[in-house]
Amino acid sequence: MAIIVEQHVVADQYEISDTTITAGMAVKLDSDGKAVRNTDVENACIGLAGDSKLEAEGQTTAYGSKVYVGVQDPDALTHNTRWTANRISDFYDETLASGKITVYNGGGKFWISSDIWTNPDTAAPGYIVVPAAGGQLTASNSWEDGKVIGKIVGEAQKVASGVPGTDIDGSMSLNAGTTQEWVPIILSV
Repeated sequence: MAIIVEQHVVADQYEISDTTITAGMAVKLDSDGKAVRNTDVENACIGLAGDSKLEAEGQTTAYGSKVYVGVQDPDALTHNTRWTANRISDFYDETLASGKITVYNGGGKFWISSDIWTNPDTAAPGYIVVPAAGGQLTASNSWEDGKVIGKIVGEAQKVASGVPGTDIDGSMSLNAGTTQEWVPIILSV
């Protein structure tokens, strides 16, 4: 997860042609009208990716092949089975079923993980957000750095996991055990 949606104005969907995209990246349309990472700082950004499309090889295990139903003795030779396919079996490719990706535009408030930023250490309140190479985001204090797609509205920080009864400074923050922080932005695409 690389994007936390606090508020959004429009959550649109586009067919996707990019082979690798992470939620939170800047998105533009290719000449066929399909969503791809915004790989440059031109005025082409249409919003932020709300879903991830990742290549399957080596990232997860494959399908949990079957679920045994109504089994009294798991070692029995005969029992009912059902084939399964859950979200993990899609290799975390949230676009697999529909071939479409959610793209947030029009406004809203989002928390973007530090691994989506080219310069997360310099992201500060009041700085603008511009797309960078590879679909990443860049924090800038210069309005001449490219197409403005948002503004940073708070300090980068760890975010609570949402598990009741845990402390943000404890082991239950999102991405616990890492140095990853989240940057709050308002979108203006």
